[in-house]
Amino acid sequence: MKNGRPVSYVSRVPPRGAGHLFRGDEGDIAYVETVISAFVILIALVFAVNIFSFFTLKQDIDYFGAELMAAAAADGRTDGAVKERAAELCTELGFDSGDISWSFEGSEFIGSGGRVQYGETIKLTVTYSAGFGGTGIVDIPVTLRSVTSGISERYWKS
Repeated sequence: MKNGRPVSYVSRVPPRGAGHLFRGDEGDIAYVETVISAFVILIALVFAVNIFSFFTLKQDIDYFGAELMAAAAADGRTDGAVKERAAELCTELGFDSGDISWSFEGSEFIGSGGRVQYGETIKLTVTYSAGFGGTGIVDIPVTLRSVTSGISERYWKS
């Protein structure tokens, strides 16, 4: 009692449960938030790098398609020299031949051997199967496509 009045003391009791691990002495968020923030930033950085790698991969596939189309248009056929050029491009760009495929669907072929007459359109579709690894825990399959067309530059006698 002080001056005839009862004195009440408020004791500071830490909260029950795991909540007290997140708070410092002054009620601010401490060590655990810093670790979680660093982890979230690291995960975001990994995803950003993976997404950027898909942009460069798409550019490589577009380049592959453009070079293959140039070879097909100059030769006037979709096999022979085109297959040799595709093998060169796979080696140059580091593609595994099992992950990349191409087709000349929609082209008007004459005879056999994938020949396309002078002035006719050649249509090329390149597909590449890749995996979006993210953090390495889950691998999400992604298919990238590139569609290109060109004009045959070779005249074939009937």
